[in-house]
Formats: sequence, structure tokens, C-alpha cells
Amino acid sequence: MSEEIIHDIKLAPGKKTRIPLGDYDVESMRPRFKIRISPLHVKDLVEYEEVLIGDRSNCQVAYDVHNKSSMLAFIEIVKIND
Repeated sequence: MSEEIIHDIKLAPGKKTRIPLGDYDVESMRPRFKIRISPLHVKDLVEYEEVLIGDRSNCQVAYDVHNKSSMLAFIEIVKIND
């Protein structure tokens, strides 16, 4: 199993963003993604949710991210290749 960083962003304190990740197959639940947040003391104050947009035949996936900390958050979205 390999991983590929597909997004690397900085999110300012108090800001929200949606990070589009592309096509998603609902049946196979692929591709799979994970999110990495640093620094560690900011990680617990950053909320995120994977969001599916569209329907079963034409589905897109994204992450909604909200930095509730008072510091800059560094966010990486990683695609997991099986």
C-alpha cells in the first residue's frame, strides 16, 4: 500500500475551507483518503468531515475543514493507493 500527498495547504485561524478531491466510486468506496494536521497542539482544534457530493452514478468527494484554533494549521490530504 502506498500513499500520495495530493493537497498541502495552510489554513489560517478561524477559517473554513472545502478541499475537492475528485471522483469517488460509492460501490467500492475508492479512492480512499486520509487527512494529516499539524502541529500536534493545533490538531485537536481542527474539525474536518469527508463529504460526498452528487449521487451514486456521479459522485465527488471533498473534505470540509474548519480551523478553530488561534494558530495556523498545516493540512495534508493523502490518497491511499491499494
